[in-house]
Amino acid sequence: MTFRYQHSPDQMVATLAEYPVVVVGAGSVGLACAIDLVQQGVPVVSHHNNAL
Repeated sequence: MTFRYQHSPDQMVATLAEYPVVVVGAGSVGLACAIDLVQQGVPVVSHHNNAL
């Protein structure tokens, strides 16, 4: 299964966006946490460094 990457509208503006939650790591637990918070209406940004 593949997903097409889409830029967030926040990336296209000159002003910075603030998020109350930053999830570091987009593994199974990080993504599950981010998805759960978003479904509850909490703004979340996720960061994953895939430098292996």
